[in-house]
Amino acid sequence: MEVCLALGKLQDARTAHLSNMTPGSRVLMLGEGPGRLLEVLARRMPRAQFTVVDQSQSMLFQAKKALMGDERDTDRIHWVHGDVLEADLGKEPYDLVTTPFFLDCFTQAQLAQLIPRISACCSQNAYWLLADFQIPLHKGLQRTRAKWIHQLMYLFFRRVTGMHATHWVDPQGYIERAGFQLQDRLESNLGLIRSDLWKRSA
Repeated sequence: MEVCLALGKLQDARTAHLSNMTPGSRVLMLGEGPGRLLEVLARRMPRAQFTVVDQSQSMLFQAKKALMGDERDTDRIHWVHGDVLEADLGKEPYDLVTTPFFLDCFTQAQLAQLIPRISACCSQNAYWLLADFQIPLHKGLQRTRAKWIHQLMYLFFRRVTGMHATHWVDPQGYIERAGFQLQDRLESNLGLIRSDLWKRSA
């Protein structure tokens, strides 16, 4: 679905800021899906330890399959199948968190619970890579187009996955209150896709 509809734009959003951040040694990946970002980070950070959390067993299988060619990755990736609101995220602090097209799946109440939970797992100088579908602020055809696309996406994914969210909630305020500062933001696909780099300041 991603390949057919997005023509690589989602992967561009996932990886947009990698050259602007210090490689992490402990990485928490939430809602990683089929492992496209994990595959890139595993190559760029050959000594890093990864914790990958996803509620979908089939997505974890796809992510594992993406890394089957490199046996070195086996011992440094911890796979967690479960709801991120309840799953064990580990006790050692992470210096990089990734949420690719993940936070837009949650309601406002869930984000108010989830983002502080993620923040509590992060080191004092942690980075946060975020990619999401958004509704652009500026009025006009771009905003109208994004609203229509969002309605179709949420209708589809609510039926397929059973998620509770019915519309997009901007997570920016929650992330700022968790102590992170926006370093860079890129928008693509007429403002529909947002790619952020956040950093916690000690």
